[in-house]
Amino acid sequence: MAHQAKLEKVGREAFEIVDEYFGRRGKRSSHQETVQAPPQNRVKKAAGSQNPPYVEALDYNQVAQIHGGVWVDNVRECISQKKPAAIEVDVLDKLKAEMLQLSVQLPEMDMLSVLLSQIELWQVRCNEFLRGPITLKELEVVLQDADNFTVNIPELKLLRQYHSDALSWIHRFHESLVNIQDREDYNLIVEELTSILEAGELLRVHVDQLPHVKAELRKSRCREKAFKTLTIQMPLEFIQELMKEAALLQITKEKLFMDVSRVLEEASSWEESARHLLCSMGQMSEFEDALRFSFTVL
Repeated sequence: MAHQAKLEKVGREAFEIVDEYFGRRGKRSSHQETVQAPPQNRVKKAAGSQNPPYVEALDYNQVAQIHGGVWVDNVRECISQKKPAAIEVDVLDKLKAEMLQLSVQLPEMDMLSVLLSQIELWQVRCNEFLRGPITLKELEVVLQDADNFTVNIPELKLLRQYHSDALSWIHRFHESLVNIQDREDYNLIVEELTSILEAGELLRVHVDQLPHVKAELRKSRCREKAFKTLTIQMPLEFIQELMKEAALLQITKEKLFMDVSRVLEEASSWEESARHLLCSMGQMSEFEDALRFSFTVL
C-alpha cells in the first residue's frame, strides 16, 4: 500500500510538472508549434533518487498532445465540417496513425472511427458504381447523397469530374443548336457536330442527348448536300436521293429544301421535255433551247 501511494504521488507530481511547463509556454496552437518534453531531470527530481516505473512509462509527447488538445482539436475540427469534400483523406489517415500511438481512450477516437468507417463504405459504393455503365441520372443521385459527406476521397472526386464533363458536354451541344436552321455555314456546322459527337462517345457517363446529336448531324449533312446542290450542278439521281433523305429526316419544309425541290421539279420537267424532243425529232433550234435551259437547271 505504501509503494502504491508513493507511485500515485509521483504520478501527480509528474503531471504537475507538465502543467507548469504548459503554463509557461501558453496554450499550444493546433498545428504549428512543436511541443518538447520537460527536462527529464525535473521528473527525476520529483521522483527522488529513485525512478519508479510509473514515471518511466510516461510518454511526454502523448501527454502534451492530450493536454494541449492538438489531436483532439484536429479530430473535432474534422467532425464539425459541414461542407462536402472539405476534409482530405490523408488528413484523416494521419489522425488515425496518431491515434494508434496514444495510450489513453478518448471520446474523439470513436468519432474518428465512425468517420473512417464511412470512408470505407463510400469507397465500396463508388467502386461498384465505377465498374458498371454510368447514367447521368444515377450519377446525380449518388452525388446528391455525397453532398452530406465531408471527406474528399479519390473515388468521389473522379465521379464529380465525370459529372462535370457530362454537363459541360450537354451545354456545348445545346449551344450548337442555337439558330442552327438559320445558319448557312453548313460545313462548319457539320464539323462542330462531328466533334461534339466524338467527345460525347468518349464520356464515361451515358447522356440522353447523344442520339439527338447523331440525328442533328444527319440533318446538317443533308443540309450541306442541299446547299451544294443549289451551288453547283449535280446529277438528277443525286437530287432525288437527297429529297428522299430529307423526307425521312422531316426537314423538307425548310426553305433550303423547298428550293431544292423546285430545282428537282424543273429538272424532271426538262428531262421529260428532252425525252419527248428526242422521240419527235424536233427542230435544231428546239434542241439548242433545251440544251441552254439545262445549264440553268442541273
